[in-house]
Amino acid sequence: MPPGASFTAREGQAALEVGIDGEGNLQVESTCDSLARRCIVLETELTRLNSQQLEEKETPPPKLVREPTGWQWFWIHTGRILSAVLALSVVGRVIKRRLNGKYTNQKQ
Repeated sequence: MPPGASFTAREGQAALEVGIDGEGNLQVESTCDSLARRCIVLETELTRLNSQQLEEKETPPPKLVREPTGWQWFWIHTGRILSAVLALSVVGRVIKRRLNGKYTNQKQ
């Protein structure tokens, strides 16, 4: 084949073009209508999925705030009250020991 010449064949949805460029290189190009259409459909679907995924990333999930139930609040308050009573009793014992110590030292 002389340079610049090409051969084209088509059968159904497939097409083939063979040619030689100016430098003597063989160039082959083939197409198929159903494949080209399928590529366009897949590219469109991929674009849609990417944009959908970006939207999902941008909107954070709602925060779930769970408050304690009534029974749990009961035990929370009971624990606080018992802790306060225990702390007061420890402080009272320490003060009582120090006061008793001061008064016993003065009598001697």
